[in-house]
Amino acid sequence: MRDVTLCFFLIVATALAQLPPAAARRIDFRNDVEPILRGNCIGCHGPAAQQSGFRLDDRASLLKGGNSGKAAVVPGNSEGSLLIQRVAGMPGVIAMPPVGQRLSREQIGLMRAWIDQGVSWNAAPLASAGATAPPKSKHWAFQPIVKPTVPESEPHPIDAFVRERLRKESIAPSAEAPRNVLLRRVSLDLIGLPPTLGQTLTSARWTGCSRRLTMVKSGPARGSTRRVMRIPTDTKKTGRGRTHGATASG
Repeated sequence: MRDVTLCFFLIVATALAQLPPAAARRIDFRNDVEPILRGNCIGCHGPAAQQSGFRLDDRASLLKGGNSGKAAVVPGNSEGSLLIQRVAGMPGVIAMPPVGQRLSREQIGLMRAWIDQGVSWNAAPLASAGATAPPKSKHWAFQPIVKPTVPESEPHPIDAFVRERLRKESIAPSAEAPRNVLLRRVSLDLIGLPPTLGQTLTSARWTGCSRRLTMVKSGPARGSTRRVMRIPTDTKKTGRGRTHGATASG
């Protein structure tokens, strides 16, 4: 175990020694660092997308880090900053960018010097400096919920909205269904059974829906459903565990 630990530290020390050196000059964020972030990082870690919960289009978000809970940047310590370890492809971390061209040694050196010098940010957040958020979808599911104005074309609000949409689409509304069809719909909706022949013949003399509803709701089948119940027998007595079909109404 001791040999494994020693080997690991040797690998890490070797990798750190191979890090590009920090640039030996004063770094200006707007001219030196911002172009690197825009060209290589902002697409996956900016206003449009925040992979792993990490974004670096403003200083506060950059210092906060992502879902790992570890700070991406440690001001004054570029070697200990996860951002540098990732862009440099250090052992034990996921290299960034994951696809495409990697950062050059010169770019990594500029990033290191910027972090060692305190992570200055003499510019507006990248989101307001040119990066644009994706356009909002016009699909109705993504629109804010508002209380619409009910059209006055029909007494019932649902009918009014339906009639208004038909008018916009230049579609003529369907003719009113015959009384026997209306009775059948009401009966199937309320009790799940079609009306009897007598009810159908009687409905031909009605002019409104109230009597149809009253008749169906007051009928003997109101609230009834038929279902098959499988009642297991006592396996201790029969020894076979058979089930028997039975009907029940509720």
